[in-house]
Amino acid sequence: MISTNVQFDEFMFRLKEKMGLKKPCKCKVKDEDGEMILIADQEDLDMIVMTCKQKAKRSRTEMGKLDVSLYVTFLIAISRTNSIC
Repeated sequence: MISTNVQFDEFMFRLKEKMGLKKPCKCKVKDEDGEMILIADQEDLDMIVMTCKQKAKRSRTEMGKLDVSLYVTFLIAISRTNSIC
């Protein structure tokens, strides 16, 4: 569970820690329309938290819920050799 006043860096740290990730990653959440949107900074996170709080209030529940997806980009080094015959 994460507090509604969490800072972006702490949010990302806790998600990565929970998933056991050490590499940089991106976080997307499902909005009310079912679209996956990127959380790139504190402003995005604040918007998502506000939406989640509104959704919880409408459904008369104490806590909101977010569907979160983490995306990890792997860099692969490719080496080429040129032969001269």
